[in-house]
Amino acid sequence: MKQSEKRRASNAAYRERNRARIRERQRGEHAAHYARRKARAAEQHSSYAGLREVERRRAGQLPKDARNKIRKAKTQQRRAAERASALVKREAKRKPWFGLPPAERLRMRYRLDPDYRRASILKAFVRKKRTRAAADGSVTPARLRDLWARTTVCYLCKRRLSEKTKSFDHCVAITDGGAHSMSNLAVVHLKCNLAKSAKRMVIV
Repeated sequence: MKQSEKRRASNAAYRERNRARIRERQRGEHAAHYARRKARAAEQHSSYAGLREVERRRAGQLPKDARNKIRKAKTQQRRAAERASALVKREAKRKPWFGLPPAERLRMRYRLDPDYRRASILKAFVRKKRTRAAADGSVTPARLRDLWARTTVCYLCKRRLSEKTKSFDHCVAITDGGAHSMSNLAVVHLKCNLAKSAKRMVIV
């Protein structure tokens, strides 16, 4: 019989023999714990009440015009917060993707908003057409896979790349007159790609 099994058997036998004593000790520990929590809550309440009393006294020492200005400013802040909350609720009802994370928001909007879906398809078509017009024939799937596999550092920020953060980018954007060629392609972070947009690359 292993030592750990002997210890478990001994502990189980001890708990069985002293069940009443263990239960009494647990009750005492629970009572002490709740007493400490109650005392802490009472202390916090008294300190909060003291702060409120100090604020009331300070407010009483101010002139009436100043107190009215403070009350008016607080009312305006509360109403602005209420209007913002109501706007968020209305937008959430009208646009179910409102307030979601970016990737999930785009997917849901693409699925539910026909105007956005139509604009996205048109944008992708124009981008593909522009890329084909700027291609010189040097870009092939095998070369793209090779460039993707052997690139481990971002071309822009010089930091390590991972499979989840990689993306292809044109050094000189096609909209800026760049060619869709292997010499004009680089592997960069997706964040760096989005931040760069159609600007020329600035190497760190």
